Amino acid sequence: MFDRFAASMLKIERADKHIADLDKIISALPDNYVSTIERHENLGLQAVKYSPPDIPKISSVMALIIGDALHNLRTAIEYAYIGAVEKHAPSALDSYTKFPTGQTKEEVESRLRGRKIDTLSPRLFDGIITSIKPYVFGGNCLINFLHDLDVSDKHWLLIPLMRVAEVRDIVVEDEKGSIVTGNTYPIHGDGPFTISFPLNYKIKNTGKLTVDVVFDDFDLLKGMPVMSDLHDFSKIAVYIVRVLKNI
Repeated sequence: MFDRFAASMLKIERADKHIADLDKIISALPDNYVSTIERHENLGLQAVKYSPPDIPKISSVMALIIGDALHNLRTAIEYAYIGAVEKHAPSALDSYTKFPTGQTKEEVESRLRGRKIDTLSPRLFDGIITSIKPYVFGGNCLINFLHDLDVSDKHWLLIPLMRVAEVRDIVVEDEKGSIVTGNTYPIHGDGPFTISFPLNYKIKNTGKLTVDVVFDDFDLLKGMPVMSDLHDFSKIAVYIVRVLKNI
């Protein structure tokens, strides 16, 4: 018999591979920015300019990877749920069987009762409601976010991402010969970024950009780091598979 739980873990492994690939791209972003020093005699200042790489192209690649990772994680949960229904409530299994999510506990309970899971397998019903908690209010809201993100990606690539950059370890020498070091405040956007200094300062080191990728426009995930959330989604998928397998 086909082991759906083993297949679920394979899907999660594939998702983790995508997440690792995305991490490599994000980690390499700072090195793709080119720093130059521009002098503006008429303004009495000079500026370090950090020019970005091909952001639209990189964003598209990241969007494809994010979508693939999310879909594999969501599919892993579906595989495990179908496996649990096959084992504990086979008469409820049909082409409409899918892992239940909702805004409230009552909404998820209603969906499970509509499929008669509460009577066919009280253990499965209880495991979903009290252990997995696939509902937003008072439950594991990440499960619903994973579902919604996966659905969104089916309609459009998850491209709306915002880079948040900061320049660290800038070193300049002021007019008195004193060495000044420091960091900038977080800068939002893709760039180019510029940091200005008086003309008589000597720029010893243009510093190093740090770049993170966050969700730009997705409800409660807005501004949240993509990598951190993807790791959390992976962990919750593993947890769900293990709970369903052990019921």
